[in-house]
Amino acid sequence: MRIHRVTVTGFGPFRGTETVDFDAFADDGIFLITGRTGAGKTSILDAVTFALFGSVPRYSGQPGDAVRSDFLSADQPCCVELEFTAGDRRFKVVRAPSWERPKQRGTGTTVVPVKAELDELTDGHWQRLQSKAGETSKQINDLIRMNSSQFQQVVLLAQGQFQEFLIADTDKRRSLLQTLFGTKRFADYVKTLGDHAAELRRHVDDDNLALRAKARSFADFAGADDGALQPPADDALGQWCRELITVQTEAFDQANQRELWLLEALGLAKQALAEATDLAGRQRRRTDALQERAHLEERADPIAALKEALQVAQRADLVTGVIESFEEARTNAERAQQAEQDAETGYLAVWSVLPADTAEIAESIAALNQLMGMLQPQLEVEKSLPGLRRTAETAAAKMHEHDEEADVLRKNRETASRKSAELRDQITRLELSAGILADAKLAAEQAAKRRNAAERAETLSAELGRAKHDDKRATENAAAASERLADLRRRQLAGYAADLAQDLSTGQQCPVCGSLDHPRPATLAADHVDQSVIDEAQSAVDASYAESKRATTQVQRVAERQRLEFAAAGEQSVVEATWDAAAAQAVLNEAADADSRLRSCREQLVTLQRQIDDITVDLDTAHGVREELAATEATTRTALIEAEKTAAEARGTEVSVLARITAARHRLEVGQLLLDAGRGRQLTGERLRAEQARLTRALAQAGFIDPSEAKLARISSTDQQRLRADVSTYEARVSAVELTLESSDLVGLPAELVDVDTPMQTVTTLDAELQIARRTALGIKPRLDLLQRLAAEIAEQQKELAVVAHQFAAVDRLASTLRGLPPNTMRMELETFVLAAQLEEIVQVANVRLRSMTDGRYVLRHTDAIEKNRGKWGLGLEVSDAHTGGVRTPDSLSGGERFQASLALALGLADVVTSRAGGMRLDTLFIDEGFGSLDAETLEVTMATLDNLREGGRTVGLISHVASMKESIPAQLVVDVVPGGWSIIRQEARL
Repeated sequence: MRIHRVTVTGFGPFRGTETVDFDAFADDGIFLITGRTGAGKTSILDAVTFALFGSVPRYSGQPGDAVRSDFLSADQPCCVELEFTAGDRRFKVVRAPSWERPKQRGTGTTVVPVKAELDELTDGHWQRLQSKAGETSKQINDLIRMNSSQFQQVVLLAQGQFQEFLIADTDKRRSLLQTLFGTKRFADYVKTLGDHAAELRRHVDDDNLALRAKARSFADFAGADDGALQPPADDALGQWCRELITVQTEAFDQANQRELWLLEALGLAKQALAEATDLAGRQRRRTDALQERAHLEERADPIAALKEALQVAQRADLVTGVIESFEEARTNAERAQQAEQDAETGYLAVWSVLPADTAEIAESIAALNQLMGMLQPQLEVEKSLPGLRRTAETAAAKMHEHDEEADVLRKNRETASRKSAELRDQITRLELSAGILADAKLAAEQAAKRRNAAERAETLSAELGRAKHDDKRATENAAAASERLADLRRRQLAGYAADLAQDLSTGQQCPVCGSLDHPRPATLAADHVDQSVIDEAQSAVDASYAESKRATTQVQRVAERQRLEFAAAGEQSVVEATWDAAAAQAVLNEAADADSRLRSCREQLVTLQRQIDDITVDLDTAHGVREELAATEATTRTALIEAEKTAAEARGTEVSVLARITAARHRLEVGQLLLDAGRGRQLTGERLRAEQARLTRALAQAGFIDPSEAKLARISSTDQQRLRADVSTYEARVSAVELTLESSDLVGLPAELVDVDTPMQTVTTLDAELQIARRTALGIKPRLDLLQRLAAEIAEQQKELAVVAHQFAAVDRLASTLRGLPPNTMRMELETFVLAAQLEEIVQVANVRLRSMTDGRYVLRHTDAIEKNRGKWGLGLEVSDAHTGGVRTPDSLSGGERFQASLALALGLADVVTSRAGGMRLDTLFIDEGFGSLDAETLEVTMATLDNLREGGRTVGLISHVASMKESIPAQLVVDVVPGGWSIIRQEARL
């Protein structure tokens, strides 16, 4: 894979569009990426990674638009374009993050989605392959066969990281390998397996507890009356359960046998009780029937009189209807006579004399009906007069009201037009002030960033002072510890002879002179120093130097941060930056206020124009309405004059047409009443005479002298029904008593009453004993069922426990093995084993380059020997020296040799990861820093070593700000920071 060109816009520290042409360095093979710390050298590689994978490792966990330059305004885009070759195909990928920009219309923001496009160069033209982010990333992964993490490891070689890796102890080396290869999943697997073993152990313990608890419950149910009953051991638990169940089964069978015997005896006793109860019942029925017959004989005479009265009442019912019809006819005749007299009186109140006959009355009624029909239309005309008057008056009033409203509308339109002209002038003025809003906003944002950076720089100045103070104190402590160690070693050396003399004895050879005699052995001084004191002092020196190194690093880190913040502040003080920010904010506030007022004026102008249009429409409408009202008033007054003339002619001598119609209707009504009354009197008289003859015939047939006698004999139908029911009930009771006394089951009964209490007592006693027997059986049955169920559950739990215990033993053994515990004789954890295999492969590949770089002198060796005093092995590194034939530790190498070894490891890692990614060759590599600590001679050796990397057309970029490298590498990519705070790129290729 070769990277040809990358173009960034608004990415990281780059505000504008910057392009890097890596093909321009193809002839040189090695080029330098330089610039001061924090300028953005590594951001170029971040852009390459972002274009390929859509993410940047150091921005992980941050929002997707974190790669956008802080110097961009809200409406400016961020984009990266990358051209690269994979195999023999050339591609171009364009990618932009999602971001929020202001809406083009209205207020607020809108989200611009992620952009990702992949093109391929075919026949000199770019052909679109993908236009979606997910599909683009997937196809790129297929093309280069590496993910983002692998790409970072093999393309950007962190040289300092591998020098640390070379001389690190096992723990640090494991940590670095974990970072490079991401083997945490193996540690997670071991942890998961351990957790599973612990879970299985808890399961086994819980199952044991549950089994013992269930056995204890079984014992409680089986021996409720024996508190000393205890379950045996697990191997005898099943037999013990079966024996207790047998005891409960025998007790249940005995209870069932007694229940059956008592049930049979109770049946015989109940049969005897039933026979006695039946005889006693028949004796009570005979006694009750004799008493009932005596009572009925006492009521025989009253019942006979009641029957005779009912017969007379039946005859009276035959003439009752005729009597009522006669009385009704007589009453109607009397009422008709009175009505005729009243009608004559009313007629004379209207007319002067009574008519001669009914024909005269009929003629007057016909004449009055004709008159009322003629007057009805004139009545409607008379009724319309008030409405016509109101309509005319209303139309006149509304015309006056519309005239006043039209005057008001015209005045309002004139006022709105004047205000509209004023607003147009104001809008013209405000547009000039609001036009600088975007520039003012950008300037205010940049000034605020400079002010914030100045404040952070001022804070860091104080922090830098504290860090320098801590560095000075740590340096003094380290010097003091070193001086104390030197003093202790001098004292130890001075007393070394006395130390050796402690082991001398007569006849033993002196390790110094070889003599067997020891006439004056040295003695230990009072301030003798043994090795434990030296070791303790050495540890103190190591700790103090480590603390001093940390303090120095902290000073450098804080100083660099303070320098970056001061540069970001434009090298202004807090006061200057605050003043600039306040001034920019004031300009922004003024422009924003003008913009706000401008929008308000425009809205007011639209509202005013709408009001003017509405008023014009209202005036047009009012004019049309007034014309309609004028026409309505004229038409209404003409109709009113005609109606008044018609009504005056129709009313005659009356006050109104309605009064004339009312008088005619009254004469018609009294005539009609007189005519109807005469006809009614004639009809009721005829009916009365007919009902009189019919009554005489009915009385004679029923045997009554007059109506009064028939009325006295009457009994109401309800009373007749009740009396007949009493007679029927009496006769039925007489018949029932006789039938009862004559029944066969009552004839021949003994006179003495039978005894029922004795057999009842027998039944009660046997029933109570039966209930006790049933309760005994019922009490045993649930316990027996429960014991059988518990015994089955205990057996099943024993089987499950055996299975889980077997699983636990297997999983626990495997978990212990993977944690490096027995039976693992090597005491090597799984993750360490995997990392050791990775390290061994890296060392084999690295040695190919290391032999070439050192003329075959040095070879790295991976060793799994235990690390001294730490009890850990698997990740050791040794250096085989061909000159001496011995083995050395990596920290014994010189600076240049150590750089060569670490570079070989870095390239070995790149080759291993590349091989695992499918074997794709990497024609573009970057080596980051690691050169600043090299002396001139080592740097020269290093540059010669790096020159070998160009073989096969590979291009290597070195990221550094070391001055000597700038002089020795003419092809350079320079990242500069401009006064505004953002960075630009200068490309200087060899001419």
